[in-house]
Amino acid sequence: TIGILRDVFEFISLGKLPLQMSVIIDDIAEVLHVADVKNILHQYYTAGKGEDPIIHFYETFLNIYDPATRERRGVYYTPEPVVRYIVGSVHELLKTHFDCEDGLASKEVTLLDPAGGTLTFPAEAIKLAVKEYTDKYGNGNLPQFISNHILKNYYAFELMMAPYAIGHIKISFLLDELGYEMKENERFKLYLTNTLDMEDLSQTQIPGLESLSTESHAAGKVKKNEPILVIMGNPPYSGISANMNEWTEKLLKEDLDGAQSYYKVDGEPLGEQKTWLQNDYVKFLRFAQWKIHKAGRGIIGMITSNSYLYNTTYRGMRQSLLHTFNEIYILDLNGGTKGNTSFVGKDENVFDIKTGVSIFIGIKEKNKKGCDVFVHDLFGIRKEKYNWLDNTNFSNKNYEKIEPYKPFYFLMKDRTVGIKD
Repeated sequence: TIGILRDVFEFISLGKLPLQMSVIIDDIAEVLHVADVKNILHQYYTAGKGEDPIIHFYETFLNIYDPATRERRGVYYTPEPVVRYIVGSVHELLKTHFDCEDGLASKEVTLLDPAGGTLTFPAEAIKLAVKEYTDKYGNGNLPQFISNHILKNYYAFELMMAPYAIGHIKISFLLDELGYEMKENERFKLYLTNTLDMEDLSQTQIPGLESLSTESHAAGKVKKNEPILVIMGNPPYSGISANMNEWTEKLLKEDLDGAQSYYKVDGEPLGEQKTWLQNDYVKFLRFAQWKIHKAGRGIIGMITSNSYLYNTTYRGMRQSLLHTFNEIYILDLNGGTKGNTSFVGKDENVFDIKTGVSIFIGIKEKNKKGCDVFVHDLFGIRKEKYNWLDNTNFSNKNYEKIEPYKPFYFLMKDRTVGIKD
């Protein structure tokens, strides 16, 4: 039911392939034919390695097969405790701030992961929404709930073909486990597209990819027109962005649909000759902010580099976020060589990277003014951070309120000194 994948497999199975390619594909097909996938997954679960072998497989594969692409595109799987904390927090905040009594299962919720990868976040959101629904209403109408809510209101974008294909496979496995079989005209709305490019692709004549422009057009309608209530995910971290185009420059440097530019602060240009605002994660967070600002309400839950919390060149970005959201929660997972220097001891990253990371949760309610900022720091070894994330439900009580002041508007507990109006 997925145009691009259908085209590719029709070309592989029906097209006139070169003999060498045909032999390779036959070999791959034979391996897949005899592989007991469900048993492989079951063994993975029972070995205690986690609930999602697919994300581990893909990152490991890409690290060996094409490390340059992995580095350029910032491909790092999100640890499951991080995913569960973000998705669970959003679920609760929908109930308390948006009158969505069923959280992610509420019919008015639309959800987007703009950097979907292998769909770790949407998969967790689906599981939580289904649990909420069945706990309250039973299993009787579960197929209708999945068809009318999950498959209609949950979206994701992904730029790279391999995780795009794997993501669709993952969701098909998940829905199968939930007892739902997709109909011939149904699909999960994961689109192969560059989130940060608003131009539709023209029709291509590349064999097996005739549906690429159709996919791009469908994604474009979501980017430009679809009001989204929840945006969550793990955008790529890449200091030298692979996304350079006219749209992203406009996104960062203009007051787009009322959302303040990142390149000015207190109404004046930043003034630096060099900034770090071209990092991919900054662009993805800006895209999410723009979508929520344009819709007039919504919630973002993302894990990104924590450099924007303390680096002076990000002060326009920080002020812009303060102007859009009514509540901001920063869970700083630290683990980097810079940032908060108050901790003495071993501090490990939750990812296998050197850059410290943090979780951003931004809440925008309709017709509400002002912004309250709350922060919490987690230090220590990786296992301790995972345990905290897995055993701590979201609560305002776990965070400390701060007041970001001009001229820098730092979003850190130990760097809030400034000029108070």
